[in-house]
Amino acid sequence: MKEFLQRTILLLGLHMITKYSQRLGYAISTLLVVCFAIRYHIKKNVSDDDPLFQDSPPKIDCPICFLPMPYNSGACGVHTSYQSCCGKIICCGCVQASRDEIKRRNKERSKKKKMEDLCPFCRTPPSNSDKEEVKRIEKRIKLNDAEAFLRFGNGYNYGIHWGLPKNRNKAFELYTQAAKLGSIEAQDQIAKAYKTGAYVFGQGVKWDMTKAQYHMELAAKGGHEIARHNLGLMEKGFNGNIYLAMKHFMIAASSGLEMSLKEVGEGHKAGYVTKDEYTKTLRAYQNVREEMKSEQRTKVAELYSSTYKIVGRN
Repeated sequence: MKEFLQRTILLLGLHMITKYSQRLGYAISTLLVVCFAIRYHIKKNVSDDDPLFQDSPPKIDCPICFLPMPYNSGACGVHTSYQSCCGKIICCGCVQASRDEIKRRNKERSKKKKMEDLCPFCRTPPSNSDKEEVKRIEKRIKLNDAEAFLRFGNGYNYGIHWGLPKNRNKAFELYTQAAKLGSIEAQDQIAKAYKTGAYVFGQGVKWDMTKAQYHMELAAKGGHEIARHNLGLMEKGFNGNIYLAMKHFMIAASSGLEMSLKEVGEGHKAGYVTKDEYTKTLRAYQNVREEMKSEQRTKVAELYSSTYKIVGRN
């Protein structure tokens, strides 16, 4: 029945355009027909059965507080930290809570030896130097820790961590290995490499939006909130497909991403998102944000916001 109504509306639209084609002129009427058909085709081809548009998988849990964490640190208002000593990803709320507890105990010790800052999970002291941190990550790499490959990839990609030189070729190799081992964040990094096409002096990869979208979709299907949002931006600005863009934004917003919720709100005002879709997305957003919320996490988010002026990432 729904398909019949859509076809009827299309035919009526084409009839009206054809009826007034003499007044509008052949070129204008043809353009309107094409635009109307494309608009219908785009909306019609948004399928709920497409694997790309299924709900995001459950978020990963912090191994200490067991509250959900985003796949991308800083997304959804929650920051995370990788511990090279044990390979655990811990929310920064628990890291902050551990530090606050150590400070409290050191005040009580007075003249006794002060406690060192420790890993919240395995209670190992932090690295004393870049060299020691590199050794720890290399040890995790030998264990096929996907996150360790990712961290080393970031080190070579940006050239500002642990004294590692900037080497985009090495970074891309590490990202590729991390992705093979299951890193969702690595898929997003590979997508960014193809999207920016930062190929300079034989380093990096050449611009390729097809490959960028492919890896972005893999990251999005894995639950990566920022990758999902970026797919929406790509459909909206690069492909001109507003309906698919809104699908991506609704999924990202339902995962707790504020900037995607704003896009959904704008889509609702423009008529691309129904009232029921907007209401459902808003409720899902609020539920996820509440599940991820804690006093310590809020404290860390405020600290990051005031220190680094983070805008539009939560």
